[in-house]
Amino acid sequence: MNLGAPEMLLLGILALILFGPRRLPELGKALGEGLAAFRESSRQLSSEFKRQLEEETTVPRTPAAIPAEATLATPIQAAAPLAAVQAAESAAPESSLALETSPEPEEARV
Repeated sequence: MNLGAPEMLLLGILALILFGPRRLPELGKALGEGLAAFRESSRQLSSEFKRQLEEETTVPRTPAAIPAEATLATPIQAAAPLAAVQAAESAAPESSLALETSPEPEEARV
């Protein structure tokens, strides 16, 4: 939708009639400030969106020197409790497992 000179002139006359010569400059100033604030916020939003997109697409850097002890200790420590549990289950008779579990308490009837 393009506004030519006749349409702009008609809108100007209509605004002058509706708002009067005293309020028209105030409305123009408020409109200009509103447009400037909108442009600034749209620029900030655009830059924030671009920054987030760049952060998500970049590959994070890995540390250059990871101690060998830290990489080897983690899987062994994680596997040790599992092996201990499996050994305890295989060595314990099934009847001792039944003694360890307690029956569920009965609900009080009113």
